[in-house]
Amino acid sequence: MKRKTVANTIMVILIIAIAFSGVLGVGYIKGRFDKPNGKTAVLTEISGIVTLKRSNTAYCVNRETVLHGGDELVCDSGASVLIDIGDSYIALGQSAKAKIVTPKNDGFLAEVTAGEAFVYAESPVGLEFDAKHTQINNAVALLSVRKGTQSVSVYYGKVENAGAGQMLEWLGGEASVRSFSVNSLNDFNIAQIRRANKTKPLIFTNEDLDRLEAERLSQIQNAENSAPAVTAVQSGGKTETSAKNKEVVSKSENITEIFTTAKAQSVTNPFNSSKPDTSGKKETTSEHRTAPANATTKPSVTTGSADVKDKLYCTITIRCDTILKNWDKLEPAKVAYVPKNGCILPVVRVEFTKGETVFDVLKRVCRQNGIQLEYSWTPLYGSYYVEGINNLYEFDCGPESGWMYKVNGWFPNYGCSSYGLTGGEAVVWCYTCKGLGEDVGAEYNG
Repeated sequence: MKRKTVANTIMVILIIAIAFSGVLGVGYIKGRFDKPNGKTAVLTEISGIVTLKRSNTAYCVNRETVLHGGDELVCDSGASVLIDIGDSYIALGQSAKAKIVTPKNDGFLAEVTAGEAFVYAESPVGLEFDAKHTQINNAVALLSVRKGTQSVSVYYGKVENAGAGQMLEWLGGEASVRSFSVNSLNDFNIAQIRRANKTKPLIFTNEDLDRLEAERLSQIQNAENSAPAVTAVQSGGKTETSAKNKEVVSKSENITEIFTTAKAQSVTNPFNSSKPDTSGKKETTSEHRTAPANATTKPSVTTGSADVKDKLYCTITIRCDTILKNWDKLEPAKVAYVPKNGCILPVVRVEFTKGETVFDVLKRVCRQNGIQLEYSWTPLYGSYYVEGINNLYEFDCGPESGWMYKVNGWFPNYGCSSYGLTGGEAVVWCYTCKGLGEDVGAEYNG
């Protein structure tokens, strides 16, 4: 009897020891015993869900977490995190992914595999991306990593051979330096520039940012005021919209401001300004416009999944009114496809689901409204390229003509299938005839 009692006692002790070891192991992995010492990078100012993977264990990270070499950080949609590196810092934006190579304040190095990283560097900060390496020192810059394209925008100081107001850009491995404007900034960039402006005079002042945000807010409000409300109705397992919601939103003059307001950044990207390699997969929508473009049509308001609880909305319009000023350059066979007012699709409010892109929304509205759309997959850049809308293609109206898109008044420098929507955006597809987008508000700085 005593032997059995002793054995049970030993078993209990072993179980407690194993459990305690497990707690210690988890605590070590999660850095619960790490203390900031001023020599190692620390996570601060976490917004949204940020996941840290360490020793094959992933968990939602907390503030004041001391980073280890090999740590992998992933920011969820809408999330951000600030990495404190002594007198410098890095802010990772939504959907950013980064692996910490050297977490020391002296000689910090990280590999960014996706998204944006805003770097405020008083001392050297090393960044690796797509088999490239750059060091930022006594400068403020933004690294953007997308499929097929990476860029470093300099806001203060100098990075390699790019100064403030210039961008180092790699498209398909080819490097170039060009200028960029305030219109290229997104909400994450704006917030980080405001923070940095407190201690350094960046190229864009807070007053510049105030004007930009006011312009974009005005554009969104104008679009929402002119767009119909969306009411999703379940019918036979499918989502439909009421007939009232399918009415034309407005005349072309009501959306001119959305199309023409706000200058935008350079459009030297290959996705909708120059002909890409179309040797990859090419697809064309099965539905085409059967009536001439001059005929009066009512745009359908489109919805995403009706099962999504948190509905997201954006507005979208398709315009080619620049052609009206360049009739002499238009291919004669294309005249029938140009509406009299230059508006192929008036502003419509679109419901979409989390994870959808500008390309997803364009494809759906074209299908639902019977607008011809042709696109192809470009393997070099890992993105879809829009070749034609409503039977209007690149070079149909001159050697610099083609389709471009802008979101909230600025032209992204990457493909439409790489631009994830988050809600509230005003998307405009516009046909350019001159200056590689200059006639639709883009600034070409090649």
